Amino acid sequence: MTSDDLPFELPGFSNHHLAIRFRGVFTQPSLVVDGTERDAKVDLGYLADESGKRRQLLIVPNWLDGMPQIKVDDEKPRRIGPRLRWYEYAWAGIPFVLLVSGGALGVIAAIVALPINARIFRTTAGPRRYLQSGLVSLGAGAFVFVMAVVLQVLIRFASADASP
Repeated sequence: MTSDDLPFELPGFSNHHLAIRFRGVFTQPSLVVDGTERDAKVDLGYLADESGKRRQLLIVPNWLDGMPQIKVDDEKPRRIGPRLRWYEYAWAGIPFVLLVSGGALGVIAAIVALPINARIFRTTAGPRRYLQSGLVSLGAGAFVFVMAVVLQVLIRFASADASP
């Protein structure tokens, strides 16, 4: 297992060590079974349960929460970790302000920052996650500010060149 692996338990599969492996912000997490990353395109996520029955495990993304769910066969997707507390959601959701007040740039920044913050709260322990999430939120705000200034300067140069 790597540091990006988040172990979890799934009823009926205690005969396996299961984990979710996070790769990047915009990539789908993968399933790690007994220390080996499974390629969903090759084995379609099939795994033998405790009774030996072959069952299909699917990872169901959950972008706002940052923690995917696991679907076993045709059952309802199961949460594999505890919910974040309200104040963790509030801290991780700071970039939401950019979504509603930052225009198109704010939407872009928030779409990138919100899942990063949620994943930080799911994979990082202790007070360090508040610092990391705060830096991501600050970076998203700085991105919006810098890009807005750059666009304003470009518009002024373009309008100055166009005037007779």
